[in-house]
Amino acid sequence: MIIETHAHLYSPEFENDIDAVIERANESGIGVIITVSSDIQSSIANSIISSRHNIYFAPGIHPHDTENITDEDFTKIEELIKNEKAVAVGETGLDFFKNYSSQESQEYSFVKQIDIAKRAGKPLIVHCRNSYERSIEILETEDARAAGGVVHCFSGDYKAAKQILDMGFYIGVGGTITYPNSSPLREIIKKVPLESVLLETDCPYLPPQPFRGKRNEPSFLVHVVKAIAELRGLSEEDIERMTSLNAETLFSLGVISPSASIAYKIRNSLYLNVTNKCSNHCVFCARGTRPLVKGHLLRLEMEPSAGEMLSAIGEYSQYDEIVFCGYGEPLIRLDIVKEVAAELKKRNIKIRINTNGQANIIHGRNILPELKGLVDRISISLNAQNAELYHKICRSDFGKTSYDEIIRFAAEAKKYIPDVTLTVVDFNDIDIGECRAIAESIGVGFRIREYNEVG
Repeated sequence: MIIETHAHLYSPEFENDIDAVIERANESGIGVIITVSSDIQSSIANSIISSRHNIYFAPGIHPHDTENITDEDFTKIEELIKNEKAVAVGETGLDFFKNYSSQESQEYSFVKQIDIAKRAGKPLIVHCRNSYERSIEILETEDARAAGGVVHCFSGDYKAAKQILDMGFYIGVGGTITYPNSSPLREIIKKVPLESVLLETDCPYLPPQPFRGKRNEPSFLVHVVKAIAELRGLSEEDIERMTSLNAETLFSLGVISPSASIAYKIRNSLYLNVTNKCSNHCVFCARGTRPLVKGHLLRLEMEPSAGEMLSAIGEYSQYDEIVFCGYGEPLIRLDIVKEVAAELKKRNIKIRINTNGQANIIHGRNILPELKGLVDRISISLNAQNAELYHKICRSDFGKTSYDEIIRFAAEAKKYIPDVTLTVVDFNDIDIGECRAIAESIGVGFRIREYNEVG
Protein backbone atom coordinates (compact mmCIF):
# COMPACT_ATOMS: atom_id res chain seq x y z
CA MET A 1 0.00 0.00 0.00
CA ILE A 2 1.15 3.53 -0.85
CA ILE A 3 0.15 6.50 1.30
CA GLU A 4 -0.27 9.85 -0.47
CA THR A 5 0.51 12.44 2.20
CA HIS A 6 -0.10 15.66 0.29
CA ALA A 7 -2.87 16.21 -2.27
CA HIS A 8 -5.14 19.22 -2.86
CA LEU A 9 -8.38 17.50 -3.78
CA TYR A 10 -10.43 20.62 -3.05
CA SER A 11 -8.88 22.26 -6.13
CA PRO A 12 -11.21 23.21 -9.00
CA GLU A 13 -9.18 20.89 -11.25
CA PHE A 14 -10.81 17.92 -9.48
CA GLU A 15 -14.32 19.32 -9.25
CA ASN A 16 -15.80 17.28 -12.10
CA ASP A 17 -14.08 13.91 -11.65
CA ILE A 18 -12.94 13.47 -8.06
CA ASP A 19 -14.56 10.03 -7.81
CA ALA A 20 -12.64 8.83 -10.87
CA VAL A 21 -9.41 10.34 -9.52
CA ILE A 22 -9.82 8.46 -6.24
CA GLU A 23 -10.70 5.25 -8.06
CA ARG A 24 -7.57 5.50 -10.24
CA ALA A 25 -5.53 6.10 -7.11
CA ASN A 26 -6.91 2.97 -5.46
CA GLU A 27 -6.27 0.92 -8.61
CA SER A 28 -2.65 2.15 -8.55
CA GLY A 29 -2.13 0.92 -4.99
CA ILE A 30 -2.75 4.20 -3.20
CA GLY A 31 -4.48 3.04 -0.02
CA VAL A 32 -4.66 6.36 1.81
CA ILE A 33 -4.84 10.00 0.68
CA ILE A 34 -4.39 13.07 2.87
CA THR A 35 -5.85 16.19 1.27
CA VAL A 36 -4.18 19.37 2.51
CA SER A 37 -5.62 22.88 2.79
CA SER A 38 -4.52 26.40 1.89
CA ASP A 39 -7.13 28.61 3.60
CA ILE A 40 -10.34 28.42 5.61
CA GLN A 41 -12.53 27.73 2.57
CA SER A 42 -10.36 24.83 1.39
CA SER A 43 -10.12 23.52 4.97
CA ILE A 44 -13.90 23.31 5.12
CA ALA A 45 -14.05 21.80 1.63
CA ASN A 46 -11.49 19.16 2.60
CA SER A 47 -13.46 18.25 5.70
CA ILE A 48 -16.49 17.62 3.48
CA ILE A 49 -14.46 15.58 0.96
CA SER A 50 -13.06 13.45 3.78
CA SER A 51 -16.55 12.76 5.12
CA ARG A 52 -17.66 11.42 1.71
CA HIS A 53 -14.59 9.34 0.91
CA ASN A 54 -12.03 7.19 2.69
CA ILE A 55 -9.70 10.18 2.86
CA TYR A 56 -8.05 12.18 5.64
CA PHE A 57 -7.45 15.91 5.67
CA ALA A 58 -5.38 18.71 7.19
CA PRO A 59 -6.90 22.13 7.89
CA GLY A 60 -4.51 25.06 7.63
CA ILE A 61 -3.56 28.39 6.09
CA HIS A 62 -0.89 28.51 3.39
CA PRO A 63 1.71 31.31 3.64
CA HIS A 64 0.34 32.77 0.39
CA ASP A 65 -2.98 33.41 2.14
CA THR A 66 -1.93 35.01 5.42
CA GLU A 67 -2.20 38.73 4.66
CA ASN A 68 -5.78 39.22 5.82
CA ILE A 69 -6.18 36.43 8.36
CA THR A 70 -8.14 37.01 11.54
CA ASP A 71 -8.34 35.43 14.96
CA GLU A 72 -11.60 33.83 13.80
CA ASP A 73 -9.64 31.99 11.11
CA PHE A 74 -7.40 30.37 13.69
CA THR A 75 -10.42 29.55 15.81
CA LYS A 76 -11.90 27.73 12.81
CA ILE A 77 -8.67 25.74 12.32
CA GLU A 78 -8.87 24.72 15.99
CA GLU A 79 -12.43 23.61 15.47
CA LEU A 80 -11.65 21.61 12.33
CA ILE A 81 -8.60 19.91 13.80
CA LYS A 82 -10.96 18.15 16.24
CA ASN A 83 -12.62 16.35 13.31
CA GLU A 84 -11.94 12.60 13.47
CA LYS A 85 -10.61 12.69 9.91
CA ALA A 86 -8.20 15.60 10.60
CA VAL A 87 -4.65 14.26 10.98
CA ALA A 88 -2.44 17.37 10.78
CA VAL A 89 -2.33 21.16 10.63
CA GLY A 90 -1.35 22.55 7.25
CA GLU A 91 -0.14 23.52 5.05
CA THR A 92 1.52 26.31 6.93
CA GLY A 93 5.02 27.72 6.77
CA LEU A 94 6.91 30.41 4.86
CA ASP A 95 7.30 31.31 1.18
CA PHE A 96 9.88 34.03 0.54
CA PHE A 97 9.98 33.26 -3.19
CA LYS A 98 6.63 34.63 -4.35
CA ASN A 99 5.88 36.75 -1.27
CA TYR A 100 2.15 36.91 -1.99
CA SER A 101 1.80 37.80 1.69
CA SER A 102 4.15 39.86 3.81
CA GLN A 103 6.86 38.05 5.73
CA GLU A 104 5.44 39.44 8.95
CA SER A 105 1.98 37.95 8.34
CA GLN A 106 3.46 34.64 7.19
CA GLU A 107 5.55 34.31 10.34
CA TYR A 108 2.64 35.30 12.57
CA SER A 109 0.42 32.67 10.97
CA PHE A 110 3.15 30.05 11.11
CA VAL A 111 3.68 30.57 14.84
CA LYS A 112 -0.07 30.48 15.52
CA GLN A 113 -0.51 27.21 13.64
CA ILE A 114 2.48 25.63 15.37
CA ASP A 115 0.75 26.44 18.65
CA ILE A 116 -2.53 24.95 17.44
CA ALA A 117 -0.77 21.75 16.37
CA LYS A 118 1.05 21.39 19.68
CA ARG A 119 -2.11 21.88 21.72
CA ALA A 120 -4.10 19.49 19.50
CA GLY A 121 -1.37 16.85 19.52
CA LYS A 122 -1.25 16.85 15.72
CA PRO A 123 1.76 17.14 13.39
CA LEU A 124 2.49 20.04 11.03
CA ILE A 125 2.62 20.05 7.25
CA VAL A 126 5.15 22.76 6.44
CA HIS A 127 5.57 24.71 3.20
CA CYS A 128 9.10 26.04 2.87
CA ARG A 129 10.33 27.90 -0.21
CA ASN A 130 13.37 30.16 -0.24
CA SER A 131 12.96 30.30 3.53
CA TYR A 132 14.68 27.27 5.02
CA GLU A 133 16.90 29.14 7.45
CA ARG A 134 14.06 31.21 8.89
CA SER A 135 11.57 28.33 8.85
CA ILE A 136 13.93 26.09 10.80
CA GLU A 137 14.66 28.93 13.23
CA ILE A 138 10.93 29.35 13.94
CA LEU A 139 10.35 25.62 14.26
CA GLU A 140 13.16 25.40 16.80
CA THR A 141 12.17 28.55 18.71
CA GLU A 142 8.53 27.45 18.96
CA ASP A 143 9.51 23.90 20.00
CA ALA A 144 7.70 22.42 17.01
CA ARG A 145 9.42 19.13 17.77
CA ALA A 146 6.65 18.64 20.32
CA ALA A 147 4.18 18.42 17.45
CA GLY A 148 6.37 16.83 14.80
CA GLY A 149 5.66 17.13 11.14
CA VAL A 150 6.89 17.11 7.57
CA VAL A 151 8.52 19.72 5.36
CA HIS A 152 6.66 18.95 2.18
CA CYS A 153 8.04 19.18 -1.37
CA PHE A 154 11.56 19.42 0.02
CA SER A 155 13.84 21.62 -2.10
CA GLY A 156 16.58 22.65 0.30
CA ASP A 157 20.21 21.57 0.56
CA TYR A 158 21.65 18.71 2.59
CA LYS A 159 22.37 20.98 5.56
CA ALA A 160 18.69 21.97 5.71
CA ALA A 161 17.62 18.34 5.34
CA LYS A 162 19.82 17.32 8.25
CA GLN A 163 18.50 20.13 10.46
CA ILE A 164 14.94 19.12 9.66
CA LEU A 165 15.58 15.46 10.39
CA ASP A 166 17.46 16.30 13.59
CA MET A 167 14.25 17.97 14.83
CA GLY A 168 12.42 14.70 14.25
CA PHE A 169 10.60 16.00 11.19
CA TYR A 170 10.14 14.14 7.91
CA ILE A 171 10.76 15.41 4.40
CA GLY A 172 8.17 15.02 1.65
CA VAL A 173 9.23 13.90 -1.81
CA GLY A 174 7.10 14.16 -4.92
CA GLY A 175 7.25 14.41 -8.69
CA THR A 176 10.11 16.90 -8.73
CA ILE A 177 12.54 14.06 -8.00
CA THR A 178 11.90 12.82 -11.55
CA TYR A 179 12.81 16.14 -13.22
CA PRO A 180 16.06 16.31 -15.23
CA ASN A 181 17.22 19.41 -13.29
CA SER A 182 16.61 17.83 -9.88
CA SER A 183 19.96 16.07 -9.50
CA PRO A 184 20.74 17.97 -6.22
CA LEU A 185 17.50 16.62 -4.71
CA ARG A 186 18.30 13.11 -5.91
CA GLU A 187 21.73 13.28 -4.27
CA ILE A 188 20.12 14.29 -0.97
CA ILE A 189 17.55 11.47 -1.16
CA LYS A 190 20.43 9.05 -1.72
CA LYS A 191 21.88 10.07 1.65
CA VAL A 192 19.01 10.72 4.05
CA PRO A 193 17.47 7.83 6.04
CA LEU A 194 14.43 6.49 4.23
CA GLU A 195 12.82 6.17 7.65
CA SER A 196 12.36 9.96 7.41
CA VAL A 197 10.83 10.22 3.92
CA LEU A 198 7.15 10.61 3.00
CA LEU A 199 5.57 10.33 -0.45
CA GLU A 200 3.39 13.06 -1.91
CA THR A 201 2.17 14.45 -5.22
CA ASP A 202 1.13 18.01 -4.25
CA CYS A 203 -1.52 17.45 -6.93
CA PRO A 204 -2.81 19.05 -9.06
CA TYR A 205 0.65 20.65 -9.19
CA LEU A 206 4.13 19.29 -9.98
CA PRO A 207 3.35 16.10 -11.96
CA PRO A 208 6.21 13.63 -12.47
CA GLN A 209 8.27 13.91 -15.63
CA PRO A 210 6.13 11.63 -17.85
CA PHE A 211 3.13 13.92 -17.23
CA ARG A 212 4.72 17.36 -17.30
CA GLY A 213 2.21 19.94 -18.47
CA LYS A 214 -0.74 17.81 -17.33
CA ARG A 215 -2.80 17.80 -14.15
CA ASN A 216 -1.11 15.82 -11.42
CA GLU A 217 -3.13 13.28 -9.41
CA PRO A 218 -2.50 10.70 -6.65
CA SER A 219 -2.22 7.72 -9.03
CA PHE A 220 0.96 9.28 -10.45
CA LEU A 221 2.70 8.65 -7.13
CA VAL A 222 3.89 5.28 -8.46
CA HIS A 223 6.44 7.19 -10.57
CA VAL A 224 7.89 8.76 -7.43
CA VAL A 225 8.11 5.31 -5.82
CA LYS A 226 9.98 3.99 -8.84
CA ALA A 227 12.41 6.91 -8.88
CA ILE A 228 13.32 6.53 -5.20
CA ALA A 229 13.66 2.75 -5.52
CA GLU A 230 16.13 3.17 -8.37
CA LEU A 231 18.10 5.80 -6.45
CA ARG A 232 18.43 3.66 -3.33
CA GLY A 233 18.89 0.26 -4.94
CA LEU A 234 15.74 -1.09 -3.34
CA SER A 235 12.54 -2.62 -4.67
CA GLU A 236 9.42 -0.54 -5.17
CA GLU A 237 7.78 -2.78 -2.57
CA ASP A 238 10.48 -1.74 -0.08
CA ILE A 239 9.82 1.97 -0.71
CA GLU A 240 6.05 1.54 -0.43
CA ARG A 241 6.33 -0.37 2.84
CA MET A 242 8.82 2.01 4.46
CA THR A 243 7.18 5.28 3.50
CA SER A 244 3.73 4.02 4.41
CA LEU A 245 4.94 3.05 7.88
CA ASN A 246 6.52 6.52 8.15
CA ALA A 247 3.17 8.10 7.31
CA GLU A 248 1.38 5.89 9.82
CA THR A 249 3.92 6.83 12.48
CA LEU A 250 3.59 10.58 11.87
CA PHE A 251 -0.13 10.93 11.23
CA SER A 252 -1.48 8.11 13.46
CA LEU A 253 -3.79 6.94 10.70
CA GLY A 254 -4.67 3.59 12.24
CA VAL A 255 -4.30 1.76 8.94
CA ILE A 256 -0.98 -0.01 9.55
CA SER A 257 -0.16 -2.08 12.62
CA PRO A 258 3.07 -3.95 11.95
CA SER A 259 3.60 -7.27 13.68
CA ALA A 260 6.95 -8.82 14.41
CA SER A 261 8.52 -10.39 11.34
CA ILE A 262 10.25 -13.77 11.43
CA ALA A 263 10.95 -13.64 7.70
CA TYR A 264 11.17 -10.28 5.95
CA LYS A 265 12.00 -9.30 2.40
CA ILE A 266 14.42 -6.57 1.33
CA ARG A 267 15.25 -6.18 -2.37
CA ASN A 268 15.21 -9.77 -3.61
CA SER A 269 16.61 -11.36 -0.46
CA LEU A 270 14.68 -12.92 2.40
CA TYR A 271 16.00 -12.26 5.91
CA LEU A 272 15.38 -14.50 8.91
CA ASN A 273 14.93 -12.90 12.33
CA VAL A 274 16.42 -15.52 14.60
CA THR A 275 16.77 -13.70 17.92
CA ASN A 276 16.80 -10.24 19.48
CA LYS A 277 19.64 -11.23 21.81
CA CYS A 278 23.14 -9.96 21.09
CA SER A 279 26.53 -9.98 22.82
CA ASN A 280 27.10 -6.41 21.58
CA HIS A 281 25.39 -3.17 22.57
CA CYS A 282 26.47 -0.95 19.68
CA VAL A 283 25.98 2.79 20.06
CA PHE A 284 24.47 3.03 16.56
CA CYS A 285 22.03 0.13 16.96
CA ALA A 286 18.34 0.96 17.42
CA ARG A 287 17.48 -2.54 18.64
CA GLY A 288 16.24 -1.31 22.00
CA THR A 289 14.49 1.86 20.83
CA ARG A 290 13.02 1.50 17.34
CA PRO A 291 13.60 -2.05 16.09
CA LEU A 292 12.58 -1.43 12.49
CA VAL A 293 14.49 -2.40 9.37
CA LYS A 294 13.21 -1.15 6.02
CA GLY A 295 9.68 -0.95 7.39
CA HIS A 296 9.75 -4.38 9.08
CA LEU A 297 9.21 -4.65 12.84
CA LEU A 298 11.83 -7.00 14.29
CA ARG A 299 11.01 -6.98 18.00
CA LEU A 300 10.22 -10.63 18.68
CA GLU A 301 7.83 -11.60 21.45
CA MET A 302 9.24 -15.14 21.40
CA GLU A 303 12.18 -16.67 19.59
CA PRO A 304 10.91 -18.75 16.65
CA SER A 305 11.49 -22.47 16.36
CA ALA A 306 13.07 -24.00 13.28
CA GLY A 307 9.63 -25.09 12.11
CA GLU A 308 8.21 -21.61 12.53
CA MET A 309 11.07 -20.13 10.56
CA LEU A 310 10.69 -22.59 7.71
CA SER A 311 6.95 -21.97 7.66
CA ALA A 312 7.53 -18.21 7.52
CA ILE A 313 9.80 -18.58 4.50
CA GLY A 314 7.01 -19.89 2.30
CA GLU A 315 7.81 -19.99 -1.43
CA TYR A 316 11.60 -19.82 -1.52
CA SER A 317 12.37 -19.92 -5.25
CA GLN A 318 11.67 -16.19 -5.72
CA TYR A 319 14.64 -15.10 -3.60
CA ASP A 320 18.28 -14.67 -4.60
CA GLU A 321 19.40 -15.73 -1.14
CA ILE A 322 18.18 -16.26 2.40
CA VAL A 323 20.01 -14.33 5.10
CA PHE A 324 20.17 -15.08 8.81
CA CYS A 325 20.03 -11.54 10.18
CA GLY A 326 17.53 -9.96 12.55
CA TYR A 327 18.12 -7.42 15.27
CA GLY A 328 20.24 -9.81 17.26
CA GLU A 329 23.22 -12.11 16.77
CA PRO A 330 21.90 -15.15 14.83
CA LEU A 331 24.74 -17.47 15.83
CA ILE A 332 23.69 -17.23 19.47
CA ARG A 333 21.07 -19.78 18.34
CA LEU A 334 23.57 -21.90 16.44
CA ASP A 335 21.58 -25.15 16.52
CA ILE A 336 18.47 -23.45 15.05
CA VAL A 337 20.55 -21.80 12.33
CA LYS A 338 22.12 -25.12 11.41
CA GLU A 339 18.77 -26.94 11.35
CA VAL A 340 17.08 -24.35 9.15
CA ALA A 341 20.11 -23.93 6.87
CA ALA A 342 20.38 -27.69 6.37
CA GLU A 343 16.75 -27.88 5.27
CA LEU A 344 17.20 -24.92 2.91
CA LYS A 345 20.35 -26.39 1.36
CA LYS A 346 18.29 -29.46 0.38
CA ARG A 347 16.40 -27.02 -1.84
CA ASN A 348 19.65 -25.60 -3.25
CA ILE A 349 19.13 -22.15 -1.74
CA LYS A 350 22.00 -19.70 -1.27
CA ILE A 351 22.58 -18.96 2.43
CA ARG A 352 24.25 -15.94 4.04
CA ILE A 353 24.86 -15.17 7.71
CA ASN A 354 25.40 -11.66 9.08
CA THR A 355 27.27 -11.93 12.38
CA ASN A 356 29.29 -9.97 14.90
CA GLY A 357 31.98 -12.65 14.72
CA GLN A 358 31.84 -13.61 18.41
CA ALA A 359 30.23 -17.05 18.02
CA ASN A 360 33.36 -18.94 19.08
CA ILE A 361 33.52 -16.99 22.35
CA ILE A 362 29.79 -17.37 22.88
CA HIS A 363 29.88 -21.16 22.50
CA GLY A 364 33.38 -21.78 23.86
CA ARG A 365 34.50 -23.70 20.78
CA ASN A 366 35.28 -23.27 17.09
CA ILE A 367 31.81 -23.49 15.54
CA LEU A 368 32.90 -22.77 11.96
CA PRO A 369 33.43 -26.44 10.89
CA GLU A 370 29.74 -26.95 11.75
CA LEU A 371 28.76 -24.39 9.08
CA LYS A 372 30.66 -26.08 6.27
CA GLY A 373 28.33 -26.92 3.41
CA LEU A 374 25.48 -24.97 5.00
CA VAL A 375 26.59 -21.38 4.42
CA ASP A 376 27.67 -19.77 1.15
CA ARG A 377 28.52 -16.32 2.45
CA ILE A 378 29.29 -14.82 5.83
CA SER A 379 29.44 -11.12 6.62
CA ILE A 380 31.32 -10.26 9.82
CA SER A 381 31.09 -6.85 11.51
CA LEU A 382 34.57 -5.47 12.31
CA ASN A 383 33.54 -1.84 12.90
CA ALA A 384 36.89 -0.55 14.19
CA GLN A 385 40.61 -0.59 13.51
CA ASN A 386 41.61 -1.51 17.07
CA ALA A 387 40.27 -3.18 20.20
CA GLU A 388 39.90 0.01 22.23
CA LEU A 389 37.70 1.76 19.64
CA TYR A 390 35.76 -1.44 18.98
CA HIS A 391 34.80 -1.76 22.63
CA LYS A 392 33.89 1.94 22.80
CA ILE A 393 31.54 1.59 19.82
CA CYS A 394 30.25 -1.97 20.12
CA ARG A 395 30.46 -2.53 23.90
CA SER A 396 30.82 -6.30 23.76
CA ASP A 397 29.86 -8.45 26.72
CA PHE A 398 33.31 -10.02 26.29
CA GLY A 399 35.25 -6.78 26.60
CA LYS A 400 38.20 -5.69 24.48
CA THR A 401 39.40 -9.28 23.97
CA SER A 402 36.50 -9.85 21.57
CA TYR A 403 38.15 -7.73 18.88
CA ASP A 404 41.10 -10.03 18.21
CA GLU A 405 38.72 -12.99 18.32
CA ILE A 406 36.64 -11.45 15.53
CA ILE A 407 39.69 -11.20 13.28
CA ARG A 408 40.65 -14.80 14.09
CA PHE A 409 37.07 -15.87 13.40
CA ALA A 410 37.15 -14.22 9.95
CA ALA A 411 40.50 -15.81 9.06
CA GLU A 412 39.28 -19.24 10.21
CA ALA A 413 35.98 -18.86 8.34
CA LYS A 414 37.82 -18.99 4.99
CA LYS A 415 38.46 -22.69 5.55
CA TYR A 416 34.77 -23.55 5.67
CA ILE A 417 32.77 -20.82 3.92
CA PRO A 418 33.38 -19.81 0.27
CA ASP A 419 32.73 -16.07 0.65
CA VAL A 420 33.90 -14.19 3.77
CA THR A 421 33.60 -10.41 4.17
CA LEU A 422 34.54 -8.03 6.96
CA THR A 423 32.28 -4.98 7.20
CA VAL A 424 32.50 -1.61 8.93
CA VAL A 425 29.96 1.12 9.60
CA ASP A 426 31.17 4.52 8.34
CA PHE A 427 30.91 6.10 11.78
CA ASN A 428 32.85 8.69 13.78
CA ASP A 429 36.48 7.68 14.40
CA ILE A 430 36.50 4.49 12.34
CA ASP A 431 39.50 4.48 9.99
CA ILE A 432 38.20 2.84 6.83
CA GLY A 433 41.70 2.48 5.36
CA GLU A 434 43.08 0.64 8.37
CA CYS A 435 40.05 -1.64 8.51
CA ARG A 436 40.40 -2.44 4.83
CA ALA A 437 44.07 -3.29 5.41
CA ILE A 438 43.07 -5.76 8.16
CA ALA A 439 40.69 -7.52 5.77
CA GLU A 440 43.36 -7.67 3.08
CA SER A 441 45.94 -9.01 5.54
CA ILE A 442 43.83 -12.08 6.27
CA GLY A 443 42.61 -12.47 2.70
CA VAL A 444 38.90 -11.76 3.06
CA GLY A 445 36.54 -9.30 1.38
CA PHE A 446 35.73 -5.85 2.70
CA ARG A 447 32.57 -3.72 2.62
CA ILE A 448 31.60 -0.33 4.03
CA ARG A 449 28.10 0.03 5.48
CA GLU A 450 26.48 3.44 5.68
CA TYR A 451 25.83 4.81 9.15
CA ASN A 452 22.11 5.00 9.93
CA GLU A 453 21.32 2.64 7.05
CA VAL A 454 20.23 -0.84 8.11
CA GLY A 455 19.16 -3.57 5.72
